[in-house]
Amino acid sequence: QPSEYLERGHQSFKRGRFKAAACLYSEALKGCAQQRSVDLDFEAEILRARCACWVELEKYGELLEDAERILASGSSLGGNSAESAKVAAEVNSWRRLAMEKLGRPPPPETPVAPPDAD
Repeated sequence: QPSEYLERGHQSFKRGRFKAAACLYSEALKGCAQQRSVDLDFEAEILRARCACWVELEKYGELLEDAERILASGSSLGGNSAESAKVAAEVNSWRRLAMEKLGRPPPPETPVAPPDAD
């Protein structure tokens, strides 16, 4: 179950076991890939958690890949528009950090579209 791996990842992260947490988050993502329907917000939550691990482990290539995956996912990045903006700012800051550490020019900010009114 992806949610079980996510929870175990959170516990490992809290204990400072960042590599173990990243592995558990990766397992959660594999579980998501095997499910028939994909919850983009849940997948983005897992990716955000794994990004926090990459920051701690100074794995900037992986950080950049996950941050860009979140921004390209089309997920709402949170519940309401204020939360979405906060999450987008966090993910954009991770992307800038990764690009800086990798010696790449800084990217433009990726804006978050407001949720559909439907």
